[in-house]
Amino acid sequence: MTEKELLYFKTVADEKSISAAAKKLFIAQPSLTQCIKRIESAYEMPLFTRTSRGLVLTYAGERYYLMATEILKMCETFNMEISDINKLKTGQLRLGVTRYLGSWLLPKILPEYQRRYPNIHLNISEGTSAQLEGRLLSGTLDFALMHAPAPEKTNSSLNYDFFGLDPFLIVAPADSGLSAFAVPSSASGAPLRELDPKHLRGQKFVMVSKGQRSREICDSLLQSAGILEPDIIVSFSNLNTAHRCVAAGLGVTILPKYYLEISAVIPTPLYFSIPRQYHANWNLCITTMKDSYMTLASRYFIELLKNCMESVEAV
Repeated sequence: MTEKELLYFKTVADEKSISAAAKKLFIAQPSLTQCIKRIESAYEMPLFTRTSRGLVLTYAGERYYLMATEILKMCETFNMEISDINKLKTGQLRLGVTRYLGSWLLPKILPEYQRRYPNIHLNISEGTSAQLEGRLLSGTLDFALMHAPAPEKTNSSLNYDFFGLDPFLIVAPADSGLSAFAVPSSASGAPLRELDPKHLRGQKFVMVSKGQRSREICDSLLQSAGILEPDIIVSFSNLNTAHRCVAAGLGVTILPKYYLEISAVIPTPLYFSIPRQYHANWNLCITTMKDSYMTLASRYFIELLKNCMESVEAV
């Protein structure tokens, strides 16, 4: 068996289709079919079964898949170590990031990173936190910048290294009347007035869609404020759409502060901080596979990231 054969087999198993795997690998479908047949002939047993859901691994195929994945991971680690030996003369950084965190954070880091390490190819993959966790587990990312899950929802195969907090803010139409309930913030030097979310009772809400981690924080916050059945008139998967609808007077929402820094809207809505006792924030984290090898390219990126966050939080 060769590294190429192992990669071809794993890709077919992941895609559950010869044609889809061939497109992903940029090879001719007949060549890939012959490769799979050679592997099966060498072991004198089928490794795939054809079903209405596509190609499914047999028991022998499952065992071969585990072995192939482990060997490919060892080869990848060796290649990364060799890249480090060459002192970043060449290589790549496979970074995953949630879309809105990337919009806010990457412009602060990438120019300096590329200036220092111009020969490192950046392969950036965007997705939800759950999608990025899946890509880490499949070995297609070196690390991911994302929002940490609740402690009971963490994956035991992953490490979550916290590097910052992103507080949530209450966003309301300018004519909502909520300013009457706002008080000076309890945080020293905070520019925003503070609003207890209990004053949102009776308001109409514009929310992000269920299944997003920001929605989990919003739901938990409202429950803590005693608002068990909020009047949600519409939900969006796009934070920008929710933000703009609030500015237009549709209702109230709750959004992360750092996102709002990249999403100016007109007319300008009201922004309120939330009292500390509600813990209305999410942890920003660097997520990696446990016991994975971190390349120099990855370590330098993370060093820049943490320095950047220290500068942001000091402002």
